[in-house]
Amino acid sequence: MEPFEVKGRWWEPQQPDKKLNGILRFDPEDGARLEIFGAFPCGLESNQMGLPDIPLIHGQAITGQVFTLLNSFTSRFGVVTQTTHPRSRAIVSSLASGSRCRMKRPSMRSS
Repeated sequence: MEPFEVKGRWWEPQQPDKKLNGILRFDPEDGARLEIFGAFPCGLESNQMGLPDIPLIHGQAITGQVFTLLNSFTSRFGVVTQTTHPRSRAIVSSLASGSRCRMKRPSMRSS
């Protein structure tokens, strides 16, 4: 796969009305990284078990191409001032282009 960079809108499937602008960059050697202008509501939680913060992110590039990002680890970066917004970066474990995937969350049952 060739390196690429796309600008678009990104969201978590459970909150499709909370879309964030961002840039997805892919390099075969470094993998995929998503830079978001803002932060996902469900991301950036404390993650003490080493599990991804956000299991699924949907996106649509300004060209119309759709993406699904799987198992992303997020972090905040950048300096926030009165004229800037916080930024987040997601390191993406897997990336699907041209389709939107669904992930079934395991149900928690008590005995």
